[in-house]
Amino acid sequence: MSSRLRSRPARIVACAVAAALLVAACGGDDDQVGGPGIVDLVGALPARDREDAIWVAYADLDVATELAGEERPDRPGDEDQLLEWGMAVSGPDADVAVPWPGDTARSLALTGEVDDELGWSILDVAAFAELQTPPARFAVYRGIDHDDVTAALGSADDGVSTAGDGDDFSVNPAERTAARPLGAPLHFAARDTLLGEAPDADELRAWAEDDAGSLLDDEGLAEVVGALDELGVYAAYVMAEAADTDGPTDTMAVAQLGATEDDPARGVLIYRFPDGGERGEPLVEERLDGASFVTNRPWSERFEAWEVEVEGDLVVVTVTFADDTSPAVLYQAVVTRDLVLGPPPAG
Repeated sequence: MSSRLRSRPARIVACAVAAALLVAACGGDDDQVGGPGIVDLVGALPARDREDAIWVAYADLDVATELAGEERPDRPGDEDQLLEWGMAVSGPDADVAVPWPGDTARSLALTGEVDDELGWSILDVAAFAELQTPPARFAVYRGIDHDDVTAALGSADDGVSTAGDGDDFSVNPAERTAARPLGAPLHFAARDTLLGEAPDADELRAWAEDDAGSLLDDEGLAEVVGALDELGVYAAYVMAEAADTDGPTDTMAVAQLGATEDDPARGVLIYRFPDGGERGEPLVEERLDGASFVTNRPWSERFEAWEVEVEGDLVVVTVTFADDTSPAVLYQAVVTRDLVLGPPPAG
């Protein structure tokens, strides 16, 4: 284990990427909020190969709401209350924040319209996991009553209920709604206690019949997601590199350890090195000792301290944020590949 301690004022204005901040709760201690769940939900997503990079978002909205000290509105109605809750669990100035599924971030103010069309909305979701790699995104939700879905959309066709008309993946401006901003059909099916959502009816039907494999059939994803589960993650973003990517890691995740009475909010980065974490640790240390490719700011100005641990193929980094640094910096750094090991981001 190695560590670097930093203690200096920071004057960093975090980018407003509130719609997709990645946060995880501390696990293991009795006074910490969090628990298992990511393995179950990410494992329920269908299998994917690594022809392209794989992006996965996960969040337990019930836990996030509790950590934020907020109450979620029961149903759409009071827009101010709805947006207040949204900012509390995903705002740029919040210590607690989550990624949103699908187009929720852009349509939060239209939650009532989503509920009218689908029979449910983000306010009903206890937790979710979503494959966000286009075009065939796929989400699983916990907490949705499937009877509400069929009541809104009609009887299921071979187990699949559909909002909208037309061919899968078609773009139809005349059919655009808050839930379907491109006008394409959106399909829903139940499996055990989960609701699946996808633009591909055939894949969803196979999933409902438990015949679509599991995303955690991928060894790298299974190892990283398992480590997040042990931390008691309540929200996270995971990236699996495409098979032909030239780099030392094949899977990475970012998350945050929520604040407790004894500890401030902290962030977590997990890197998987197929050749072994011991060989990868110096690369991680070198990256953190440097500066952002995007802003040229040293990482030591954004993180007051960090600790690096090696666990088999994994290098796990725990960071403490500088006073004025939003936890959103972790998400931004992954989307721009600023903390992804390998060549600097283009441009």
